[in-house]
Amino acid sequence: MRSSFIDGLISALPAALALFLVYCAFGMLAEQHHLTTLQAAIMTILMLAAPSQTFIIENQDIPLTSVLTTVTL
Repeated sequence: MRSSFIDGLISALPAALALFLVYCAFGMLAEQHHLTTLQAAIMTILMLAAPSQTFIIENQDIPLTSVLTTVTL
């Protein structure tokens, strides 16, 4: 019989794969917009919402205060 830890790891694999792919896409987008690795890492640490990160990178002409207000509400 497998341990509950191994069962949990197996159950978490689909979610882990999905998050891996989402953040790989974010990394490619960040590189296309010339963000440094440090900038992308800080953005990921401070904002745990990949769609919001994508929106901020794609719409850099919008004032940051407006974006942060919208994202945090």
